[in-house]
Amino acid sequence: MSDWPRIGCGCILLSPEHPGKCLFGKRKGSHGAGKYALPGGKLDLDEESTEACIAREIKEETNIDLDMSTIQFVGKSNDRRLDGDTRKHFVTLLHRAIIPAHSSPIKNMEPNKCEGWVWLTYDEMLELYLDFDGSGRLFEPMENLISTGCVDRDFWRQEVLGTDFASPYSLQYWSPILHDIYTKYVTPVNMSVLLICIDILVVLLIIAKIPYTEIDWIAYMQEVRGFLSGDLNYSNLKGDTGPLVYPAGFLYLFSLFNWMTNDGVDLLVAQYIFAAIYILTLAVVLLLYRASYQSFSSSRNTTKKGMELQSRVPIWAFALLILSKRVHSIFVLRMFNDCVALLIGYVAFAFFVKHQNRVGCVLYSLAVSVKMNMLLFAPGVFLVLLIGTGITETMICISLCALIQLILGAPFLMTYPVEYISRAFEFSRIFTYKWTVNYKFISEDLFTSKSFGHGLLICTAVSMLIYMIKWMLSVISMQKDMVAEIDTKCREVKQWEEKHHLSVVRRGWMDVLLRGVSQPSIGNLFKEMLKNGTFLGIENRKSIEKVKGKGKETTEHADDERDGVALDAASLYNHMTQPTKLNAHFILVTLFTSNFIGIAFARTLHYQFYSWYFHQVPLLLWQAQLPLLGKLAIWLCIEVCFNVYPAVSESSLLLQVCHAVVLIGLMYAPVPAYHQSGDIELLYDLPKCHKRVKKD
Repeated sequence: MSDWPRIGCGCILLSPEHPGKCLFGKRKGSHGAGKYALPGGKLDLDEESTEACIAREIKEETNIDLDMSTIQFVGKSNDRRLDGDTRKHFVTLLHRAIIPAHSSPIKNMEPNKCEGWVWLTYDEMLELYLDFDGSGRLFEPMENLISTGCVDRDFWRQEVLGTDFASPYSLQYWSPILHDIYTKYVTPVNMSVLLICIDILVVLLIIAKIPYTEIDWIAYMQEVRGFLSGDLNYSNLKGDTGPLVYPAGFLYLFSLFNWMTNDGVDLLVAQYIFAAIYILTLAVVLLLYRASYQSFSSSRNTTKKGMELQSRVPIWAFALLILSKRVHSIFVLRMFNDCVALLIGYVAFAFFVKHQNRVGCVLYSLAVSVKMNMLLFAPGVFLVLLIGTGITETMICISLCALIQLILGAPFLMTYPVEYISRAFEFSRIFTYKWTVNYKFISEDLFTSKSFGHGLLICTAVSMLIYMIKWMLSVISMQKDMVAEIDTKCREVKQWEEKHHLSVVRRGWMDVLLRGVSQPSIGNLFKEMLKNGTFLGIENRKSIEKVKGKGKETTEHADDERDGVALDAASLYNHMTQPTKLNAHFILVTLFTSNFIGIAFARTLHYQFYSWYFHQVPLLLWQAQLPLLGKLAIWLCIEVCFNVYPAVSESSLLLQVCHAVVLIGLMYAPVPAYHQSGDIELLYDLPKCHKRVKKD
């Protein structure tokens, strides 16, 4: 008869000399070696009580004599497969005890089992649980107590900070209380609603108190009037600031604005229109940030979880999206067409996040038709489509984008095609040196030279190529890792099924499945991705199809260590052979990085071009995994540089340095996980691929 599971007793040991902290030791020479654990040990055969076990173990380990009356039971955890060994199973009983006053100093009485003892706060313990450096530093029973919610901030406040020696005037006492309030009330939704309400008031105050500044609005209306008069020749459509250089969607949309503002004369109405555009843009961007925030895995693999959380934009940082003086001005005081293009573009990205790619492509093409700068997102859009759907669906979506351009441009293409294409999609424009924000530190002659433009174009192309190759190779590498994980899990389940004498049909099903997930080559994965988009990796599909449907047989024996859960291979097959729905954070980082590369090597950035990427900066900064102070400093420097008027050499150079730091950070940071959290959970628990069965 097996002597497992065994009873373990752990103790949260508290001391008046270390308020708000408990004692941890670094294990040595046994399972969990190198990880931090609470003092305690195994309950001996015929031992009087778990409290007696705690007192004995702590005396043996630390030389501390505990008062038995202070030892209290506070929780438990079910710890299966310690260190991955299916033969090791403990039930850990968690206790709490207080070191008596005037007790002897703590000593490491078992140096062969413990490297030393340290006092840790809840946040320090949580850092070990989240495991940011990938070293796996918290013992599994404690990880389980945290992951199941047994040991959370409420527990810590009550059982650790709520002791008699915890002072209500100490920072340690109030810190978790404030954190709980923040966690409970500061949610992505609440923060978004608050920021939108605040910004509505700010925008209304700006319109009421700050005079409108004329830059391009009159020129827009002049160009629209030419179109409304029936002139379809782009060479004749001009305004005070120069010829019309925007695609047909701009004319249609601003013709509507012309009608709404009484032929462009009613500027106050125009300002309110652009105020609405600003608020809608903010709302959609906050929706995207919320999707990114919520897309991070709840996987029990704490190493991966800790690494991912470094890239998650915290909720408080959402406030950065409303703090730009320049962006408010661009929208409601200058009323540039960039604002409208970006609103449509962000709505398109929201559809991409919802995996409605065809709708997203239609909207994205509409955004391009308002202003051509939206093409900077095109490499990212292509990657999202290719990785998420495969080459066939990607070609369909690209065709949709082209079709929208043809439909919108049809009146001009059928009358003056050369004039339309050469003006609406002109790539050879030379911008005025006077208005550049990013290159005032070079001479005007160099700025206007063709060699300078060609150099920037080469830098853009090379950076885009590196970015796309990195993304593709990273996704394929993730697929190989996931295939290996699934292979391991399938073999584990197969061994269990053989152990319990399951039918030959079910064992045969698992054999076929294992052949299907055998490690494929990178080349084969790349071909499959081109064909079907990302998936968890199946080969020999025809072999699997032959037995598909037979995997739903129920088992007759289920009294096992897997809690009566048996594998439903048909569900696993269906899950693994379907294209993976891309993670929202992966989609946004892919799109925003593509745009930022174009920004970093742009021939020039005018003040209104700040709107092209302002709302994306927080997410890019956190994805680049810079130190917190570095993130905030770069954000502030970019904002200051766009508010220096006129731009000077120092502000331009500082802006380019900030861009370079962010770009290098993005290139060195790991590509975010492309899969949904459900796919990650599949690797650890196979939750969607099991079914409950009756016991004998």
